[in-house]
Amino acid sequence: MFTAVAAIVLVIIMVAPDVAANGYINAGTSFEFYTSDGGNGSGDGWPFQQGFNYPANNRVEAMAISPSAGTHEGYANVWHDISCGYTGDYKVEMWGHYWGSGSAAGVYTDALVRFFIRIEDVQSGFVYNSATIRRLEAIGFWAFNEQSDFYSTALFTGYAGHDYRVGLSVDCWAVGIAGTAIAVAMGNGEGAYFTHCKVSPYSSGGGGGGCVLAQSNVAMADGRTIHASRVSAGDQVLGYNLSSGHVVTETVVSNVQTRVRMVIEFNGGMLTTTPHNQPIYVRNGGFIGWIRDPMNISIGSQVYLPLDDEWVEITSATYLVGSFRVNDIQTSGLNNYIANGVLVDYKTQ
Repeated sequence: MFTAVAAIVLVIIMVAPDVAANGYINAGTSFEFYTSDGGNGSGDGWPFQQGFNYPANNRVEAMAISPSAGTHEGYANVWHDISCGYTGDYKVEMWGHYWGSGSAAGVYTDALVRFFIRIEDVQSGFVYNSATIRRLEAIGFWAFNEQSDFYSTALFTGYAGHDYRVGLSVDCWAVGIAGTAIAVAMGNGEGAYFTHCKVSPYSSGGGGGGCVLAQSNVAMADGRTIHASRVSAGDQVLGYNLSSGHVVTETVVSNVQTRVRMVIEFNGGMLTTTPHNQPIYVRNGGFIGWIRDPMNISIGSQVYLPLDDEWVEITSATYLVGSFRVNDIQTSGLNNYIANGVLVDYKTQ
């Protein structure tokens, strides 16, 4: 008989704190900081036992220990407060270092650590978790011990008069069913810290409205899938009635193709869209609905696949720069359609 033990210990260590004053950004102003302003958080999950904040050196520690089977989680984060004077897009650049170790010994045991940039809108409570800086996994008789410097970026839409908490975060899971699972980011130099962070106004460049990549597969009413570039006015495609919960047939009104300089590739190509004006149906915590700008879809959110009646988690979001053909499809009726299995909408949603 196995006794499952799951342990999580997280640490983020920062250098001496900055003064506790908000930075300021607008259309023509960037803000750089080298330390947190002392804002931090830790905790989450039973049997969460301890959460320590050390503002003097910006160290945050979260720990959870399970003496029996189950899933246990912990997190820790540090941030700098930034005030936004202009509604527009902003880019976060972060330089730092991470180090984590973990092991899973037994059947159905997992240990996972994920480092990422976290951006929280203080006024609305909306949290954007960036693409993963690094995800470390130990699954069934596997172990990891890895450290490296990192440079990571994130884009977000900032609103005039809103404050944002921009910082570094760590999530950790340990799952023990039969055996042990231990995830650790603690010790002499272990954990994660950033040495420099910069927030700047950002423009993706001109070209086009909201669209899906031309090679995206659109679900047709006759059971076929064809590239978005080949869909024509008068064609019948599949859409989804959110009120009734049924797949429906819609008629294409128009299909406009343009070229853009930047797209977002979700989950390694599961869906590729423009950063703006391409509504996608999303579930994130208690929120279920359309997110107009894909750049604001957070890692950990889920997108809906109507034909499978399934929600799929977003695990990666990669910005690609170049020249891309994209298509903006408008339909009759509900005016949504299914691209690469995912429920999307016309850009005017």
